[in-house]
Order: sequence, then structure tokens, then C-alpha cells
Amino acid sequence: MNNALKKITLSSLSISTSALADHPSVAFGLEFAGPINTISGTTAPKGVIAYGLRTEIINNDRSTTKELENFGSNGLEEVHGVDELRSTSLSIAYGLTDDLTLSARLPYIERKNIRESEEHMPDEGEAHTHGDSSGFGDVSFLGHYRFFKNDNVDASVLFGIKAPTGETHEKDNDGIRFEAEFQPGTGSWDYLLGAAISKTDGPMGYHVSILYNKTTEGTQHTEIGDTLAYKHSGYLSLV
Repeated sequence: MNNALKKITLSSLSISTSALADHPSVAFGLEFAGPINTISGTTAPKGVIAYGLRTEIINNDRSTTKELENFGSNGLEEVHGVDELRSTSLSIAYGLTDDLTLSARLPYIERKNIRESEEHMPDEGEAHTHGDSSGFGDVSFLGHYRFFKNDNVDASVLFGIKAPTGETHEKDNDGIRFEAEFQPGTGSWDYLLGAAISKTDGPMGYHVSILYNKTTEGTQHTEIGDTLAYKHSGYLSLV
């Protein structure tokens, strides 16, 4: 059994510049390298192929029908609620050299019970149920170049793109195309830039990564918005 499977994660933290509860995080990383959610500063050895399957589930506080109706009656339309967001992604990475790893990630995104406030009549609101949206999201490619290495510290620069390959024509229960924010794909070319550092000390290790996602205009002339994700995690090896 690979030693990486016998590690205990001690802590993990993720911070984003915007609260995008309806959108999954941009998650990369070598699953065998140590951290669960954090991108490691360590690259894959030359010629090594690694793959992983990752599921992210976000359960939101459900807006009640009455709350959405009140928003609509006050003229606040399109206040929406999504009960659950689930993103299951397949990742693959290849060590082109000992210091350069190339990876790709393909997500499948599901949004459950999308509802929205509407103004049905003056001073009368409605909670409209759109249903579920699901499909393959945009594929992302990431380069992972290690520029510093000594006995216990690895530091890498991260760079990549997200291509508009995801589904952007999902329809709701009424056969109407979902708005861009509810589509599995964004329809935009996005750009990724960041850095990652890993430090090991005997059986213990610590990882820090920061990744900026610069978005552009996509489907339905909509831009989802830039994000800056900071994550860190630690582990203790039992062997």
C-alpha cells in the first residue's frame, strides 16, 4: 500500500474572495502527494502518471417558500436558492520532468432544486421551482513547475487555463434554458495562476497553496467572477 494512503490530515482551510455557494471550487493536486484539498508544492517524478476522483458537496441553508415569496412581493426578483451543489471530478497528472507536472481535470456538476423569487403581481410574490441542472463542466489544464527544492521544502509556480467545454444549454422544468449561473459549464476561457509550498519534517508535513482564477465573459454574455483560493493542510504519517 502506498504510504500516502496512511496519512492523517490534521487541518485544512479554504478562503475565497467571493462567496460562490452555487459554484464549486477549482480543485487540483496530486492525490498521492499528501494534501487532500491543497495543491502540493511537490511535483510528480518524471514519467509517473497519477489520477484521482474527487467529490465536493455543498449543502446550502434552504430558503423557505415564504421567504422567496416575500422577496418577490418586494420587487426583489431572481433571488435564488440551490439546495445542494455536487461536483465530482476526474483528475489526471503526468510528470513530464521531475520538476514539471501537467494535469487535467474534468468535473460533472449537479445542482439540486433550483428555486427563484418572482413578482407574480404588484405586491404579490412567487417562489418558482426550476428543478435540477446537471452535466459535464469545463475541463481545466494546469502546469505545476517546481523552482525550488531542498531536503524538506518544495516550492512551485502554478499556471493553467479552463476551456469552455462544459454544457451551457441545460433547461428547467418548463423547458426554458437555465441562466448562466446554473449551467454546468461557463462558456468562458479562464486563466489560472498561483503558487504552492510543501514542507516535511520527518513523519509530518505541511502544504500551502494559493490559486487565482481570472474569468472572462462566457455563455449568455455573463461573467461568473474572479476567485482567489487559499488553502493549507497538514498530515501525520503513521509509517
